[in-house]
Amino acid sequence: EIHVFGVGSTLTYWLYTHALLSYSYLEQPNAGFSYVRHNSEAGMCRIKDYYSYCKWDQTTAPYADFAASESPLSDEDIERWPDLLQIPAVAAAVVPIYNIE
Repeated sequence: EIHVFGVGSTLTYWLYTHALLSYSYLEQPNAGFSYVRHNSEAGMCRIKDYYSYCKWDQTTAPYADFAASESPLSDEDIERWPDLLQIPAVAAAVVPIYNIE
């Protein structure tokens, strides 16, 4: 039995939750998946080094198997953690709406 834990962006919460549950139901019934919507910063700090970066946040587990964020890793982060992979997974648009009467 395996369990995969993700944390991060609230934007991707429903997509990851439904996709992971569907996968576990159809393909891997012994696998557990969970995704905690918190914020991008919480996901980024957990995927890097919780004890150095997330001391301010004690609301979820101190580790993550994957993280979601609206922003990419910086060049400095990529150099410091070369094993981290950035995979574009979700595209979204923000559309401002206003009344011009």
